[in-house]
Amino acid sequence: MSYYNLIPSCSTCNGFGAKAENDILIPKNKIINPYLINSNNFNFSFQIKQVSSKGFIEVNIKSPTCGYNNLFKLDELYKEHSDHIEELIFKSEIKYPQSYRKVIEDMFSKSQRNIDFSRFLLGNYTEDENLHKRPLAKLYKDIAIQLNLI
Repeated sequence: MSYYNLIPSCSTCNGFGAKAENDILIPKNKIINPYLINSNNFNFSFQIKQVSSKGFIEVNIKSPTCGYNNLFKLDELYKEHSDHIEELIFKSEIKYPQSYRKVIEDMFSKSQRNIDFSRFLLGNYTEDENLHKRPLAKLYKDIAIQLNLI
């Protein structure tokens, strides 16, 4: 985490020459204050390309302005995280019946630890108020919804 960043980000997200000396005020880079962005302003989805090819998962991002994509190279950054989507796809192939979900939740509640099954399954937060707590949480949530995991 750097004092000079508005929002902490991982080494991948700080790479790619993002930000650099780009002027955020020119029209093609126009962005809004990141603290004013609602979690629903950004949405992630994916498509599977030819499975035998490297990088067969295409990550798609919808953002409030094209400036974010231009300035921070979001499309390139999220392509670097396609392995997370691949793992979610594998998890979506396993069927988690309601009875299994209840056993897991009961197991945690008996140890005085309440845990949401969605968080247990994904290894990430899914509630809007907690998305800021862990990197890629919004990506996980959107893809898990698309895969009917949550």
